[in-house]
Amino acid sequence: MKRLTRSRMSVLLAAALLVTGCGGGGDDDNSAASTGLDSLDGKPPVFAYGFDDSAAGPAPAPEGAVAGGTVRVYDVIDYQHLDPARIYSSHEGVVSQLITRTLTGYRQNGDQIDLVGDLATNTGVTKDKGKTWTYTLREGVTWEDGTPITSADVRYGLERTFAKEYTEGPTYLQSWFADSENYRKYYDGPYSGKSLKNVTTPNARTVVLKFNRPRPDVPFALAMPAGAPVKKSQDTRGKYTLDPFASGPYKISSHKVDKSMTLVRNEAWKAESDPIRTAFPDRWEFSFGELPLQTNQRLIAANGEDQAAMTVIDNVSPEVLQQVVSTPELRARTIAGYTPYASTEVINTKRITDLKVRQALMYAYLRQQVRQILGGPTHGDFSSTIGSPTLVGWEPNDMWNVPPEGDPEKAKQLLAEAGKPNQRIVYAYGNLPRGEQIAVAVVAGLERAGFQVVKKPINPKTASDELSDPNNKFDLYSLAWGADWPSGATVYPVLFDGRRIGRGGFNWSFLNDPKINSEIDEIELITDPVEAGKRWAALDRKIMALVPVIPDVYVKSMQLYGPKIGGVFQDTLHGRVSLNTIFVKP
Repeated sequence: MKRLTRSRMSVLLAAALLVTGCGGGGDDDNSAASTGLDSLDGKPPVFAYGFDDSAAGPAPAPEGAVAGGTVRVYDVIDYQHLDPARIYSSHEGVVSQLITRTLTGYRQNGDQIDLVGDLATNTGVTKDKGKTWTYTLREGVTWEDGTPITSADVRYGLERTFAKEYTEGPTYLQSWFADSENYRKYYDGPYSGKSLKNVTTPNARTVVLKFNRPRPDVPFALAMPAGAPVKKSQDTRGKYTLDPFASGPYKISSHKVDKSMTLVRNEAWKAESDPIRTAFPDRWEFSFGELPLQTNQRLIAANGEDQAAMTVIDNVSPEVLQQVVSTPELRARTIAGYTPYASTEVINTKRITDLKVRQALMYAYLRQQVRQILGGPTHGDFSSTIGSPTLVGWEPNDMWNVPPEGDPEKAKQLLAEAGKPNQRIVYAYGNLPRGEQIAVAVVAGLERAGFQVVKKPINPKTASDELSDPNNKFDLYSLAWGADWPSGATVYPVLFDGRRIGRGGFNWSFLNDPKINSEIDEIELITDPVEAGKRWAALDRKIMALVPVIPDVYVKSMQLYGPKIGGVFQDTLHGRVSLNTIFVKP
């Protein structure tokens, strides 16, 4: 018997990004728009999401693929977390797939994206509409030491996500198991010697997950790194994030934090057990710390070993964008597309409690200038909703009709109505050259509208920990959020459920509205994703009426790679280049 949601989730999504309020016009088009990339070849993204429970290894090889060689990856920052319990950013998720396998995963073929069994033989079986899920591990799946991956390892990996040490990862499974956001009171992890009663392992290859109520999205949650097994004897706890024990095709041979990381083959991995990863390169060499512009200049020149180099985090820098898109040889070495991300400026509602002041911030914010710094229309389309159009059920809505260039007079009027002219704002931004450029534009817009602004640069690597602190001393900061799977269930509860406020969480606006919380509970129980999508869209409007964020853009990406890199496509779920099919051309 299969779960209820199978056929319903085979939804063809026409993500109508181009019909949103993106009428920037004006002077925000002196670089990217003139290249013709404002619509990314004029093709709106259309993705078909479905399930393939017959998927088996080896994964399909891209045309011309050959084994061998070394891929070099240059990125501005290191990957802070590779411990599956602590991964929540897309770039860490992409790299993690080289090292760590999960129970389920995604296999993408063009616009067709299927959820498949990764370590498991299928995406899961339920006999009670999602209250119980059963998974069977594939035969022949092993750890890097050649020992079998067992159901006990899966159980231990899930138990570990409850431990207080791991605050950075997603919390879907934990809160579903506990039926509460306060899941650590329900279970505090395996280090106290206790087991999670919701997970049973009747034999070495079978895992049974039990919940108090139907949880139809369990197969999607298990595709995140938090659904990975961890071998108890190899658990180094705080150090695990630097050197996780490999279940994927590669293992870490060295990792010098903020400088470099080397991956070599995991000889115990078997291609016939893996329907997702091709693992053609012999070796991956990662280097960190070089600014994106320098990296892009190296990739453009493509000298020596840079011919087989690429980025995971860094997009094409605005400074070289015109050169890249107007040079056929360079344009052919780019991967571009829409991402599941919608970027916002978050307003700290614990500090900015007056709705009119929050509205004034929204009218004062210079979206057009910020987008131009980030690459113009190539960076994304102006947004007016919290959720991205890539979500099932997304609906366009422009409740406040704020022009991209802002409306300082309207902002001043709102501040006057609030009785708070010269309102002081503490603006936090990433301490990188691009962050400084953006900060200058944002501050200019706010001051033009009558705010007094204090700039506070913060370390991008630790920003997540710092900004999630409910006692942070900042009023305004950026957050780009992409759905973990194409459902509002991975957006609105994470960002606006007041019961999820806390360090390591992502309710950075600290909005805690009982009506919003209650409606989230109602929608999460809807098993029909199309009906749930309509309710999430309605909730988007209710949240926007409270202005906890300023919608910025629906994000696109464009990344450059060397001429000897093959098998390149965009991982639509992560909005980044996929590493699963990369090979080095002879």
